[in-house]
Amino acid sequence: MTRPAPIRLSLTVAVMTLFGIQAPGAQPSAPNSGRPAFGPATDDLQKLVARLQACWDVPAAVIKSRELVVRLRIYLKPDGSLAVPPAIVNTSQDPLFAIAAQSAVQAVSKCAPFSFLPASSYAIWRVVEVAFDPRQLPDDKPK
Repeated sequence: MTRPAPIRLSLTVAVMTLFGIQAPGAQPSAPNSGRPAFGPATDDLQKLVARLQACWDVPAAVIKSRELVVRLRIYLKPDGSLAVPPAIVNTSQDPLFAIAAQSAVQAVSKCAPFSFLPASSYAIWRVVEVAFDPRQLPDDKPK
């Protein structure tokens, strides 16, 4: 079975959340344009982002680390549950990377299932790649 290409969720200036959202082939807005230039699945993916953001308990040592980003690939079933455990898709020589990666994996597992994602859009969100970046925590998230 061929795995679909993941949607990459990465920081964008326009969205200014813990994770940004970009559908495949979409062009991001110009910085500070005030609006993201993404497709119709944006609302569903923003809900996913908000859910993951709320579930991510970032260890204090990780918050203080510079440039420590963990990328996870998440395979979902049509009901929003995890098809397999999240896969860490990057590495780092930083000794805190393992702690950061574990906290990101725990956030995904803690939040699942994502039953609010509509089955009609399953082809869009069945595989997503999420960047967990502690530098991008919003002001209202404890640091």
